[in-house]
Amino acid sequence: MDSPNWMTGAMASDEKAAQVEVDGAQIAYSVWGDTSNPGMILIHGSNAHRHWWQWVAPYLARRFRVAAIDLSGHGDSDWREAYSGETFAKEVMAVCRDAEPWRKTCRGGAQFWRICWS
Repeated sequence: MDSPNWMTGAMASDEKAAQVEVDGAQIAYSVWGDTSNPGMILIHGSNAHRHWWQWVAPYLARRFRVAAIDLSGHGDSDWREAYSGETFAKEVMAVCRDAEPWRKTCRGGAQFWRICWS
């Protein structure tokens, strides 16, 4: 059975993995798209990771510079002794700065709102 076109298109995308240090922890993220496009950061929900966005991000990257983060304690990012919304917000802002200059638009699940309202 062949994979659907949307899946093969997403798998063939030009994803670039990177890391940035925040308060002693390495925070992993991926980027797609041209740096001249407006930016968008994708934030996973609880018990998830940045690769949950890998099927959507390549399509968003047609119009945006997209970054997807692994918050600390998730995916490929380092673990911490304790977690807070303030720390997650620092991680998101560090990825925004490190992923090259861009205007930011945030999208995410329930955990996103906890971070933004910290």
